[in-house]
Amino acid sequence: IVVGGIQDEGYFRGLQLLQKDLELAEAVHWLGQRTDALEIAAACDVGVLSSASEGLPVVLLEYGALGLPVVCTDVGQCREVVDGGNAGILVASGDHAALAGGILKLLTDKTLREELGKRLGKKVADQYSADRAVREVAGVYREVLR
Repeated sequence: IVVGGIQDEGYFRGLQLLQKDLELAEAVHWLGQRTDALEIAAACDVGVLSSASEGLPVVLLEYGALGLPVVCTDVGQCREVVDGGNAGILVASGDHAALAGGILKLLTDKTLREELGKRLGKKVADQYSADRAVREVAGVYREVLR
């Protein structure tokens, strides 16, 4: 299941041709831009982020809030979010074989999926929750007011 808007029509057409060439018409579903992406992700077994560049990827935080295990590329703050690989499978950007291998590893190992989903969920709750952000901002205000 691929969710998201099309930024580059030529690239998208190339992916559709590849999907056809690999006979994946029944396996890959392009949903396009959606407003219910979290509900869709909640129904999945694995979350994937294959970006070539990122800052702090909100989608990893969303996956973590859902307790979804992830495979992601080692770009931007992905390494930080998945705790250096302790809370998700981290692969080099552009290493398609490693990305595919990580996805297959999670799909075939339920215990690992559950463990990494729990770890990412805890990491996101502990480090990136709204409650934590409010506490930190309140701490800054308390310090300034002193």
